[in-house]
Amino acid sequence: MIGVVGLGFVGLTTALGLAHKGYKVCGFDISSSRVEDLRNGHVPFHEPQLKKYLKKYQGKKFILCESLADLVSRSGIIFYCVGTPGSDEGKADLQFLKAAVQDSLKSIGPRSGKILVIKSTSRLPARRG
Repeated sequence: MIGVVGLGFVGLTTALGLAHKGYKVCGFDISSSRVEDLRNGHVPFHEPQLKKYLKKYQGKKFILCESLADLVSRSGIIFYCVGTPGSDEGKADLQFLKAAVQDSLKSIGPRSGKILVIKSTSRLPARRG
């Protein structure tokens, strides 16, 4: 199974894209309201056909995990799609990404064979002047 941590735009499109390609995917988001919205079939942003894919795959090829530890225990490959906001100086704030990886490592034993993939994006400030 493939795990996707963070179910914002990058994570949800990744998770449902992988499900559409035939992979079994579990997803987790730290926001319980985001998870509840997804359980109710609500996609919080516009992306063509995503709502249709959520309805088609939810509970089948796309499972919403109850916790990060649950996702880690089920997954052989884990994609991290958490926010890395940019500062006014143009530096990425990696605190959320680091926390997600560190929390995952608590559930991963040595020599687990799990593959961790970072797919986070940065939001850099607009150029001024």
